[in-house]
Formats: sequence, structure tokens, C-alpha cells
Amino acid sequence: MKKTILLFSIILTLSLCSCVNSQTANTQSTTSNQQTTTDSISEPTSVPATEQPKQKNKGTVSGKYDVEIVTAKTATDFQGNPAIIVTYNFTNNSNANASFLTSVSANAFQNSVQCNVATMMPDVMDAQPSLAEVQPGGTITLECAYSLQDTANPITVQVGPLINVTGEINAQMTFNFKNN
Repeated sequence: MKKTILLFSIILTLSLCSCVNSQTANTQSTTSNQQTTTDSISEPTSVPATEQPKQKNKGTVSGKYDVEIVTAKTATDFQGNPAIIVTYNFTNNSNANASFLTSVSANAFQNSVQCNVATMMPDVMDAQPSLAEVQPGGTITLECAYSLQDTANPITVQVGPLINVTGEINAQMTFNFKNN
């Protein structure tokens, strides 16, 4: 019963990840906070390979939240399909409690198409911090997982406002995970 509740909680959490505002693949609007870093790593194995970007990418979203794309690693979702787990640092600079998933829009794109949210096993990734309330001035490190179409093409991670009518991108990083 506990496993069922835990699995349901994880699926619900990751479903909320997919509810954040989607940006179209054609949106190429950038801000002065935008940078791109590209590195490559070897083929994913049973132990996820981790990529450390040369430069960390930070951005301030809606003047209230600092978001940093820290790193990304390959993994396998609960169905055995390739996925990427992106690590973020989220700082709440607003005057009220806020959570990552209800404050910003974070998306991954591969082959110019938005990646779906991946469902991960609890021993691979803890999805709860993405929903955790952060008090003003507080910072939390969290992870979000996205399904990959393949492991040969780059993945671009973008962060912007939750409601984004202008296509603003506050932080962006590109990762390469290639099969050799």
C-alpha cells in the first residue's frame, strides 16, 4: 500500500511538472542572462553519467526568483526509456512562500520539440523538492526529469516565467549526451 501511495505521489508530482507553461519550439527569444554551454559525455550506463557544464547558467525570473541550471545527467525512466535529470537551484526573492513548479516554467527541448516529463523511480530521483515551499530568501536544490527521444542529439533546457506571453527565456543551457 505504501509503495502504491508513493508511486501515485511521484506520478502526481511529475504531472505537475508537465503543467507548467510550455514554450514553442520556434521561440528563440533571449535575454542578457542567457548563455549556452555544450559538453559531451559517454553513453548512458546503468549508473547515470553526470555532465558538469563549464559555466553555470543563472537567471532571475519575474524579478522574484533566481534559478540556476546546475547540471544534468542521463538516466532511465521507470519504463526503461532514456531520460535526462536536470538539477536546479531555486532561490525565492519574493515576499511570500513559493515553490519551483508553481513559480517558474522549466522545459527541455530535443530536436526542436519539447520533451515530456519523465516518471522516475524514487531511488533514482526525488521529485518532492520541486513542490516544496521555499520561504523568502531561501534556496533549494531540486531535480526534474524529462524523456529523451534519443541520446545522440543535444538537449536544451530553458527557464522562464510561469505565465510567459512574450517568450522570455531567463536561463538556458544545452547538454550533449552522445552514444559512442
